[in-house]
Amino acid sequence: MRWFRVYSELLDDPKQAAMSDRTFRIFILLLCIACEQDKDGRVELSEKEIAWRMRMDIRSVRSSLADLRELGIISPIDHGEIAKRSPRDRPNSLGEVFSNWQKRQFRSDDVSERVKRHRERKETEKETFHETLQETLVVTPPDTDTENNYKKRDLPPPSSSSNGGTPPADGIAPDLISFSRTFHKHQQARHPNLVKTVTEKKVKDGANAVLRLTRQGYDLESMIKPALRWAVADEFWSRQVLSLSGLLKLGKNGEPKFVNLLAQYEKEKLMNGRKCATGMPGGIEDFPI
Repeated sequence: MRWFRVYSELLDDPKQAAMSDRTFRIFILLLCIACEQDKDGRVELSEKEIAWRMRMDIRSVRSSLADLRELGIISPIDHGEIAKRSPRDRPNSLGEVFSNWQKRQFRSDDVSERVKRHRERKETEKETFHETLQETLVVTPPDTDTENNYKKRDLPPPSSSSNGGTPPADGIAPDLISFSRTFHKHQQARHPNLVKTVTEKKVKDGANAVLRLTRQGYDLESMIKPALRWAVADEFWSRQVLSLSGLLKLGKNGEPKFVNLLAQYEKEKLMNGRKCATGMPGGIEDFPI
């Protein structure tokens, strides 16, 4: 779903005050069409086509468009600019363009495009930190004298820790295991009726899911953790991410659940700033990741 910015200063804007109720309604609907067309504020439709999209009388639309032009909010699309386009790209009619669209709306608001660029940038890198870490973990080090002594005595070697030692047999970094355990314990405490137990399998599956996300180009510290901090604080999303392995499941739109979560988090961050991740019950203060 596409969206555009509307600023609170509109309340006291003299141009808005000069509009009739009908013209203001058409102004908002025209913004919706411009956002939908995604052509830097252009509405490449005739007045008749605009009236049909708004389900309004053509005379009312024509009068309000004239008012918006007089206020300097919109202007007719330049004939010369359209003429330079190939016949395939030319609209059937010239239409209108918002005067300050690029000043008020930003390409960076498109979360999907940013995620796509981030993935492409990661794919072009020959080696990422996480790939290097994974390669290091799966390499089996040569036996040390200490390990040989334990083998001769038929004793298991000392257990490894996150600070050193042999990595787990499944090759998942201890910090991801710890992260997964912390997340699931937090969700169990917050939703005891929905999360009955936290098994080692659930912890390992969750750590593996996070590892797969990092391999797909999602950075752990700047994307995954902030999005999850926000999710556990949100009333709706907290119930949607009861397990980390569920982040890989496809939603109704065909995208993995984490992609939808990240998009919503980025949208809330743009709209509400820091408030989207702090100051909420069960939020960042209670989730130490």
